Amino acid sequence: MPENNAIEAQGYAFSLRMVDLYQKLSKKKHYAIALQLLGSGTKIGVKIVEAQQAQSEKGFQEKVEQSVKEAIETQYWLKLIHDSGLVKYEYESYYEDVENLIEMLKGLDFSRQ
Repeated sequence: MPENNAIEAQGYAFSLRMVDLYQKLSKKKHYAIALQLLGSGTKIGVKIVEAQQAQSEKGFQEKVEQSVKEAIETQYWLKLIHDSGLVKYEYESYYEDVENLIEMLKGLDFSRQ
């Protein structure tokens, strides 16, 4: 599905941004939050890739739903990092990216053909 290739690319690009923010947090010794963010932020893309490989519509839907859950968790960590002032980063840009991923994921057609 062409739309899935676009979402897979966007998920991967977002994962790269999460690695960058993880590094910034780690440099300031905020390891616990850095690991939480890295985990949820990169799992969005991982679950998208896993959905592509699903053997059934149900499996595809489950992976997409897991990806949405990871994205929502990532929003939480981004907001916490921003509101606590742990590091300076482009909060609005990150938040917009994860919002776009959620919209794309929620718009996927579960009846894969």
